[in-house]
Amino acid sequence: MPGRRVVILNPFDPLLGEEQGEGRYAYLARRLCENGFDVAWITSDWSHRYKRRRDREDLVRQGASRGVQVEFVGTMPYKTNIALRRLRSHAAFSKAAVQVLETQDPNVVVVSTPPPQLADGAVLAAHRMGAAAIVDVQDLWPEEFRRFWPAGLKWMNDLAFARMRSAYRRACREADARVGVAEAYLADARRFGRTLHDLVVHLGVDVEAFDRAAGSGTSLVDAEGDRPARALFWGGTISSATDWPRVVDAVARLVPRHPSIMLIVLGTGPDAAAMQQRARAGGLGEHVRFLGFQPYEAYVSTLCRADITIHALHPTSAAAFPNRAFDYLAAGKPIVNSVGGEFGKLVETEGIGLNVPAGSAEAMADAFARLLDDADLRREMGRRARRLAEQRFDRRLAYEPYIRLCRHLAG
Repeated sequence: MPGRRVVILNPFDPLLGEEQGEGRYAYLARRLCENGFDVAWITSDWSHRYKRRRDREDLVRQGASRGVQVEFVGTMPYKTNIALRRLRSHAAFSKAAVQVLETQDPNVVVVSTPPPQLADGAVLAAHRMGAAAIVDVQDLWPEEFRRFWPAGLKWMNDLAFARMRSAYRRACREADARVGVAEAYLADARRFGRTLHDLVVHLGVDVEAFDRAAGSGTSLVDAEGDRPARALFWGGTISSATDWPRVVDAVARLVPRHPSIMLIVLGTGPDAAAMQQRARAGGLGEHVRFLGFQPYEAYVSTLCRADITIHALHPTSAAAFPNRAFDYLAAGKPIVNSVGGEFGKLVETEGIGLNVPAGSAEAMADAFARLLDDADLRREMGRRARRLAEQRFDRRLAYEPYIRLCRHLAG
């Protein structure tokens, strides 16, 4: 459709039809199509989450059935998230993806960062073709890498990733619009200059789809007939960015007070084996259930059977707003949270959970115990959480400014 072609570039998010459900870009792509846009999505044929090749033929067909043209870029595989091979893979993907973009004749380009090289190349290519460019800031690279350096060598991060930082800076400076998935990310992008169009659009949750999944799925714990009297829920990637050691230690502290407690871990990642080993070493075999990645319906149904949800990041992580929190809100569950910033403030001001100091297993265990011992407090916090999901973070509302921005830039 002349004047209404949007091309999305992102290698990480699940595509339309993939089992983990709609992420940010699948939802945006579908809604843009519903609003009369012609949409293409340039992505990787390597699944970042599952570390395997995607079914290109099926996913092209699934996208087309929803009006989205999916363009795959052959990508160098990598097995771990923290590796030079992954960075080389992203660099090669970014170059190839921009070459595909140059065949698309877009009016608007929406490109994610990370990877910064992709955003940099896509913005420059968009402008060469006379298109507007939106940089969608999902995470702060290379700042997030700083925590992997030994204490005395963290200063080397800026030197080692100078080119990556330069690419990010240039993309943010030259973009026609910037969208941050959290307030802190947009604030960082603004340091390199201002545009007329800056938005914060959180990941959010499709409340209607969440409720549909909750109604059609089956809890993985209930299915085995041994639902614990009380359950804590941890969802998402298990990695060094998350403070899983303190979560396991907090459960160990909690067991004497609540001997029937169960920690449900629904997710996996590079530290999954280490988390399981720590649970075994702490004698928690019967109190921790590791369920791995599951389809969205199973994830949601199991989450809805829990009593308390957990969000704990490593104290040095640069992440600003947890993706998993939106499902927690939709489930109407109180959150025990060890993250400050925008999300920590939200937990406190909206009364949707309890904040605890980062890195403190004792404080986390005390927060669990306080909520387990007070059913009325759990219910009230859960009610507020659900209301927040419906009124502020439902994607049907939250993504309208994003769609209006695309319409304005295409016009």
